[in-house]
Amino acid sequence: LNMRWTFERSGFEPAAIGRYGLAFLIAYAANLLVIAGAGQRGLVENPLVHLAGMVVYSVTLQLLASRLVFASGTGGQSARSPHGPHASRAARWPGPAVCALWILSYALMFDLPVSHDVVWQMWIARQLSHGAALYVDILEINPPLWFWLAVPVERIAGFLGVPSVHVLIAAVFLQIGFAIALLSRLIPDMTDTRRSAVLAAALVALVIVPLPDFAQREHLALIGALPYLALVSKRSKGIHVSWPLALAVGTFAAPAFALKHYFILVPALLEVWLISGRRSAWTPVRPETVALGLAACLHAGAVFAFAPGFFDAIVPMVRDAYGGYENTLPFQITRLWVFLWVIAALTLWTGRRSLDALSAASLIAAGAFCVSYF
Repeated sequence: LNMRWTFERSGFEPAAIGRYGLAFLIAYAANLLVIAGAGQRGLVENPLVHLAGMVVYSVTLQLLASRLVFASGTGGQSARSPHGPHASRAARWPGPAVCALWILSYALMFDLPVSHDVVWQMWIARQLSHGAALYVDILEINPPLWFWLAVPVERIAGFLGVPSVHVLIAAVFLQIGFAIALLSRLIPDMTDTRRSAVLAAALVALVIVPLPDFAQREHLALIGALPYLALVSKRSKGIHVSWPLALAVGTFAAPAFALKHYFILVPALLEVWLISGRRSAWTPVRPETVALGLAACLHAGAVFAFAPGFFDAIVPMVRDAYGGYENTLPFQITRLWVFLWVIAALTLWTGRRSLDALSAASLIAAGAFCVSYF
């Protein structure tokens, strides 16, 4: 009905269904952000809030439908003009549109309640800023990098005189924005429609999906992994990537992969996939691998130099006692999300022959994260 009546286009295109579904998800996510943002300000079950959410949903869906779903060049024929002004605008709209949604998301979520783990992280950062020694004055089983990264956030918050959680959320949103900017630089050869879909999906994946665990280490690892897997997908096809861009991607991903030791599965499995595809054309010395290797050495040296208690006290304690917190395998595999993973894997397996390099790299990274979950 939208295609024929609202936009006066003829010719059914199956791909439009996927684009329309994506537009709906983005519009609905924008609606949820309005409702959630109002709830953070105590406006719960206020009819005006829902009215505002409906307006945001309708306007967002209309803009996405006109620029993404039914724009000239996306298939089908327009009854108005086959080569109208939409063609040039459609090529330019993804970046500004995603940027606008990113800014809107931050405006609605700057006071987002974070989990107790993140609150604990910021508390430890505050103590470290005042001279406390991690693993001596404070007992904590996790490696120190996550807490070290929070120290500048805590100091900036103290300098500005604002709650540290506000600075933390702003810092995470800056990371999300930088990740999407790197991703955009890595996919300029895509069609306008697919590039729009990838960038919008990236924003949803990095902002909406991890809301219950916002700013957790898994969230930060996903942010760093996204441009890295896009870079590896380019390498798999032998496409040249400038060394400053590759170095920026590797440097950006390094602290994300270092937050937990098993996150190394993501770049490791991506490298195995790259070796199997490139074979004799594969080279281990690349700007991104150099950045990862140097960061790993610096991280290990910093832990030995500035947090020796982690190896002396925490690792032996964790080795002896942490097993008491583990869940049984039947409990792990009967979780709802595991069934969703299986369904997604089976669905993607049926269409495996049509997957492009970016989709394949994304699936490998997803599989590595699933393995790290278990």
